[in-house]
Amino acid sequence: MDNDESPKLIRILIAEDQEYLREGIRRILTSQPGMEVPGVAKDGLEALQLQNELQPDILLLDIHMPGMNGIEVAQRVRAHQPAIALLLLSQYDDLAYVHQFLGSDSAGKGYLLKSTLGDIKTLVQAIKAVIAGQLVLDPQLAERLLQTAVSGLNQLTKREQRILAEMARGLDNQAIADTLAIEQSTVENHINSIYGKLDIGQKPGQHRRVEAVLRFLKGS
Repeated sequence: MDNDESPKLIRILIAEDQEYLREGIRRILTSQPGMEVPGVAKDGLEALQLQNELQPDILLLDIHMPGMNGIEVAQRVRAHQPAIALLLLSQYDDLAYVHQFLGSDSAGKGYLLKSTLGDIKTLVQAIKAVIAGQLVLDPQLAERLLQTAVSGLNQLTKREQRILAEMARGLDNQAIADTLAIEQSTVENHINSIYGKLDIGQKPGQHRRVEAVLRFLKGS
């Protein structure tokens, strides 16, 4: 007898005030293996209500919605459910919005630009990464940071800076290796070197990958 249980589906709640975009994201995600969308909300207040009712694993939140914006919804939800994953969808590439969203608790959060939503692979990858507790930045933001925010990261080699940018996109070690056409063990060695140079030790409750991405975001 086969007693294997089916893998647990990732339950996603989408909150977006534009119907065409809300339904488009829903169709994309429901077509992905291992994902389901039990509910969608058209504004921030409905998002809070459905979150309480449905208890999803992750909220996809539009930054601007009637009643309550996505950042406010995220703050309220995290106050009661610290472990829930949050992915903010925004048309703004201003890093001030990123910092406001991240606040003091950055693990399990992601910030994607709406212009990226057409890249299904990136969207799915971001969802899985924040579910795993990582901090994810939009690829465009990560690339911009790589070009402009390296003054505080000059102790890292160019290769280490590139790997840190790929970490910021939410890529795991194997995906980084595939992207850069190097061995996974080489990626792991570089990441350990990054942790050492940035003085990111193994402390209780600290997610070292999240801390490294935060340093990248701050450029120090």
